[in-house]
Formats: sequence, C-alpha cells, structure tokens
Amino acid sequence: MPDSGTDLPDYFDQAAARSTLDAAGYTLDGGNRVKDGKRLSLKLLIPATPAQGQLDPRSMAEAIAGSLKEVGIAVDISPVDAAAYYDERAEGTYDITFFEGLGAPYDPSGSVVSMFTSGARGPLWVTKATEDLVDKAVFADDPTARAAAYQKLYDEVAADAGFVPLVYRPRVYATRDTVKGFTVPPTDVDLELTGVTVG
Repeated sequence: MPDSGTDLPDYFDQAAARSTLDAAGYTLDGGNRVKDGKRLSLKLLIPATPAQGQLDPRSMAEAIAGSLKEVGIAVDISPVDAAAYYDERAEGTYDITFFEGLGAPYDPSGSVVSMFTSGARGPLWVTKATEDLVDKAVFADDPTARAAAYQKLYDEVAADAGFVPLVYRPRVYATRDTVKGFTVPPTDVDLELTGVTVG
C-alpha cells in the first residue's frame, strides 16, 4: 500500500518485558505482578459478539491475555454489546482495545486522521507532534515529501509506543471447485468478478 512506511519488527521479548517490569517496581506474587499491594491488570475492552465477517473477539482476547500472563500481567476481559463498545472506546474506558485500520482504498490517510488527531471521535494517541505530522503527511502535494512525513509519523508513534499492533487479522476467501477464474483481490473493496464463472 502506498505510504505504508517501513515494516517494524514484531516480537515479544519476554526477558525484556520482565526486566522492565522489575525495574518499575512490579514484583511477582504467584503468577501476577504486584506493586504497592496492587495487582497489575489491564482492562481489555472487546465487543461481545463479532461483527459480520470478523473473527470472534473473545478468541483474540484470550490469546492476548495468555501472552501477557506469561510476564505476570493480568488481563480483565470486558465484553460489552456493540453499541456500548464504540461509546466506551471513544470515551477511553479501557487499557487495551481492538482497533483496525480502514484498509484500502482509504489508508493510510483515513486511519491516521481517525487515530492520531484530537478532532477524531475517540482517537488512540494524540500529541502535538503526531498531529503536526498527520497534517504534513495528509496535505503534502509531493509524493516524496508525503512518504517521508508518513514515515516520521509512524516512527514517532512507534517511539512513544502509543499504538502497538498486537495481531494482524487474516483475510480468508473460499470458493467451491465449480468456481473458475476467481483470484484473491488485493483489498476487500476490489472484488473483481469479471471472467469468473460458475458451472
């Protein structure tokens, strides 16, 4: 996708996580981290039921909780109905939640405006630096300047750890063997059926 930036390595360094938590004063008590008598726990806000065509959020929530438990962080999974979910997400009543970029053809501008500017409903991470970089990227008329501005924005957000991708949701397409000529589209909105036959 144009202007999607340089891929950052994805990894979960348990030793580094434990060391950081130890240095911050969180000690292990049984399987949980505790500081000043208070358990380290994160509220994971999820929709109670999956949106049409999406994976069950409870499965992903359990996987996240399991990974964080390995370093002593408890996760309190909070499923709410779809209407309340978006209101609570906009109000920021969570420590972790799911957010998905808009995808092609709207990205990257659609997602960065909705995630990193104060005018958006329930932005994920807003600083003066991110808002300035969003403006530079979105309004750049030169492709090279635009790509550089997007990369600076991505680097700024990664350095602040304001938005941490935890999982990349797979897209699955299936056809019967009677369908001929179908190819997997590059995006969800580019479902080209010219030349596809059933028979």
